Amino acid sequence: AGFRIPAVGDPQLESSTVTNVEAGWDHTMPITGGSLTLSSAVYWQRTTDIKSPIPFPPALQVAQVAGVGAVPYLSFRNVGDSEAIGAELDLEARFDNGLTATLSYAVIDVDDDFPAAGLRVPGANTLAYPVRYEGAAAENRVTAGLGYVQDGWTADLFIAWSEGRTLLRDVTGTYAGGQVPVVLDDTWLSTASLGRELMPGITLQATVQGLFGDEQLGSGLETERRAFLTLTAAF
Repeated sequence: AGFRIPAVGDPQLESSTVTNVEAGWDHTMPITGGSLTLSSAVYWQRTTDIKSPIPFPPALQVAQVAGVGAVPYLSFRNVGDSEAIGAELDLEARFDNGLTATLSYAVIDVDDDFPAAGLRVPGANTLAYPVRYEGAAAENRVTAGLGYVQDGWTADLFIAWSEGRTLLRDVTGTYAGGQVPVVLDDTWLSTASLGRELMPGITLQATVQGLFGDEQLGSGLETERRAFLTLTAAF
């Protein structure tokens, strides 16, 4: 038992081209009891002739075996271009007492240049294509962390927030069913851990994920609060 989805080649298919430019600046300065590092970057990226799988309509599908029915054939088309511009800013403070604090902010703006209604496949009506970058990445993201390492103890706290975004979902579970946008709410991720080195090379650590209850992953799936207790040994 099994299935297959053959792909049909396209001699007119163009190679996708990615062009990007990035500039960054880092600086470390002394502060009371430690140091502060500032890191920043800005970037621009353009991708041309993006490829997307396109299903052939039933009239153009090929019968696999007499009486069995048609095999869904897929081909690829160049659907257009996409451009992104963004910036990142990171702050990290390190103190002589073993404490570390971090704060990061990232922003991105994506602009797709695709046909609004999809592509026209020979013998079929205009079809939506299963690709979208504009709105799929969170436009604003903020992360913060605290860390501590001293006398065999380690402690970490990490919190991340991402602005809501929009993903595409198959209507019927197949490319042929078309795509519908699904809006995801703002997402939070959080992790806290506490560890103790019991003896050289042996560490016991407790970790909790989802400090605020159910949290949403980048894919839109929710996860429950989870707790781990691990014992590691290094030889």
